[in-house]
Amino acid sequence: MTGPTHLVDRNLTSATTSRWLEGLCRSDAAVVQELYDLHFPGVRHFVLQNSGTLSDAKDVFQEAMTVLWLNAREGR
Repeated sequence: MTGPTHLVDRNLTSATTSRWLEGLCRSDAAVVQELYDLHFPGVRHFVLQNSGTLSDAKDVFQEAMTVLWLNAREGR
C-alpha cells in the first residue's frame, strides 16, 4: 500500500498541540502551512482511495481547517 498508513500522528506532544491551537487563534500562516504539510497528504490519499477527486480533498481539508480554526478561537 502506498501513502500514509494513518491520518493522525499518535506521538504529538501537548506542547505541539498547544502551539498549533495558539497559532490558529492568531491566524498564523506558518502554523496553517505546517498543518497543511503534515495532514493534507493523508486526507488527499484517503479521499482519492474512496473515489473522490483532488478538488474533493481540498474541500474536505479546507472545511476541517475552518472548523478547527473556529473551535480554537472559541476555546473548544
